Amino acid sequence: MELNYLLETEELFWNQRSRSDWLRDADRNTAYFHIQATNRRWKNTIYGLYNDHGCWITAKQNEFLCRSPSEEEIKSALFSIGSLKAPGPDGIVAISYQKCWAEIGSEFPIFIKEIFQNPEMIREVNDTILTLIPKGEKVKLVRDLWSIGLMNVPYKAMVKVIVNRLKSLMDQLLTPLQNAFTPGRHIHDNHTIVVEVVHSLNHLKGRPGCFALKLDLSKAYDRMEWKFLEWVHRQKGFLSLLL
Repeated sequence: MELNYLLETEELFWNQRSRSDWLRDADRNTAYFHIQATNRRWKNTIYGLYNDHGCWITAKQNEFLCRSPSEEEIKSALFSIGSLKAPGPDGIVAISYQKCWAEIGSEFPIFIKEIFQNPEMIREVNDTILTLIPKGEKVKLVRDLWSIGLMNVPYKAMVKVIVNRLKSLMDQLLTPLQNAFTPGRHIHDNHTIVVEVVHSLNHLKGRPGCFALKLDLSKAYDRMEWKFLEWVHRQKGFLSLLL
């Protein structure tokens, strides 16, 4: 009982002190004012809203993502693939398609368009060779290996078309806090924020009890289970054609 009383007294003390700080510094150009303004801005920011069906992606956006690609889209996607990237099961590298575009430029886009119109055809081109690359010298467990998928160029080109379209929607799909592996953002920004937070915690005065928690997420982007990724995409409103 005595401990509860002391905790309630301490909470009341800090509550009263916070009001005192607000009355004294709320509208002044002080560090306290800027902290309050920043907190209010973060609190009032809306990152996204669900529609009546609980989806992020609208029907119009789905139509944009799933529509049959133009020849220019397909060509741009093909030529953005690394020329000498490791080939898939057919053994053909991207430079072979790029150098022979004058000869295949009329047929290659037709094939890609047919896949968009008939998704079942994807089985003809999505054969993949899984290559295991050791992370270190001693390999004992599965997690000691990187898995890299080697795919055929037509499949890569088709995926590139979808990826290029998704880029225009990334601001809606990702929160401002997601900086890693995002064009126009840098993971170093998060590192800088962490350094500043740790510095502030080390020099924090006043009410005790603050702490930082470091988490090591073993499942990176390329190790997520497909069922989970598929569920997330469906929750966001993506059509089955894109999955």
